[in-house]
Amino acid sequence: MRIKATYRKHPDPELNGNPLSEAIQPILCAKEIKRLINYRPVFADDFHELPRIYQNTNIRRLADIFVAPEICPILYDKFMELILDGYRYRNPLSVTMTRFLFELAQRGETITNDKKPRAYQIIPPGMTTAPGSLLSGPSGSGKTSTLSAVLGIIPQVITHSGYDTERSFQQDQILWVSFDAPSTPSPKALCLNFMKAVDDALGIERYYPEYSRRSDNTSVDFHIIKVQEIAANHYIGLVHFDEMQFFLSYAKSRNAPNLQILEAMFNKLGIPVVISTTDGGLPLINANEQTKRRLVSEQHFRLKPLKPNSDEFIKFVQAVFHPKIWGEPDVLNNQAEFISKFHYLSAGLQAVMIRLARLHLFYSVQRGCSPFDINELKKVFDSQFHFMKDSLEALRVGNLESYELKTTKHQNGHVVWCDEEAEPQSEIDNQQEDTSAAKPKTETERETKTPSSREFHNPSLIRDL
Repeated sequence: MRIKATYRKHPDPELNGNPLSEAIQPILCAKEIKRLINYRPVFADDFHELPRIYQNTNIRRLADIFVAPEICPILYDKFMELILDGYRYRNPLSVTMTRFLFELAQRGETITNDKKPRAYQIIPPGMTTAPGSLLSGPSGSGKTSTLSAVLGIIPQVITHSGYDTERSFQQDQILWVSFDAPSTPSPKALCLNFMKAVDDALGIERYYPEYSRRSDNTSVDFHIIKVQEIAANHYIGLVHFDEMQFFLSYAKSRNAPNLQILEAMFNKLGIPVVISTTDGGLPLINANEQTKRRLVSEQHFRLKPLKPNSDEFIKFVQAVFHPKIWGEPDVLNNQAEFISKFHYLSAGLQAVMIRLARLHLFYSVQRGCSPFDINELKKVFDSQFHFMKDSLEALRVGNLESYELKTTKHQNGHVVWCDEEAEPQSEIDNQQEDTSAAKPKTETERETKTPSSREFHNPSLIRDL
């Protein structure tokens, strides 16, 4: 989201006199935060009379549902707190900040000429260390979607064309940027992922094309300094680093990226860092006390599977089991046994619940049977979620370590939640049964893909159901 800067004074005088902070107007009402984050798609009023293809398009929309966890307003407040407070030390109109940006550019020139960069001579007060927060939880608990939803209601880019009549300020200010661990064990790839995220935020191909071409003949230090230059020059307010547990997959590789490199990229700039990871990645944080102290200096937030009868689970069920397509106006009371089984099978994981509800409704409509048939729900789960059976059983008894170890993953590290995500397209076309050579899919494909043609036409699958 890009907006034009409009300036407004804050009740906190320390945040005034600075175009970076005066251009930010935070949302102060928790209910408004939830309203903006929650998303429930529109379903057809006459769903049960629609031709099958249009019923399928409605069922597909179940994957778009997002019910804001109770933690969302807390995360929003924390992010805005970190962004606004960080700008106190980074006033672009101050002489110190101007000199600091000039020094960063000089460091970049020095290392380009194969010289060792000198130590920072000018560091604005408050920029010696960066605050950090951590969001953890088991795979499928909604970490990435929750953070994306919260960040999504914060403008990402603010375009400044002038601050006041006396002081001109023209700049694209990036309030936040989010990027993932690289698929290859390369510190340069980590830096390039950041640059690609900045380009995406700005809506132009600027940094990634230039530095990806130069990656073979330049050092890691060069890339890190360029990351610092980009982050400082765009006054990035917050960095979100996602899927930190992927570092585990190449931890034994020589010179692989690690948390110390991530810290070096942003720490001296005073840019807050938010890290999200599965519980399996927590040992990486705890391995180095100094890194832990810096990267988790603020708060450690946790997401857990939804508990039955909790307010969050009730809201989730009300959103997913919409009366227009499920044909039941009060599913919690009238189909209590079905909902109990639904929660048990999914272990309260949002990623599994969404997929299980979508696939089960799809097959119920195709076969013309009741969508609240518990036996049919179990058959869909057994047929389509056999990848998850052992891991979900470990989760039900609270063994998080075993759960993460037993989850089946794509080559890119993402979890295989059900059969439809494990089959490469060639096997779908040929209607073959072997799913061992799974083709990784994008996040969008994983979240929104409807049951494939193979699932509907495969006689053995229909027989199993």
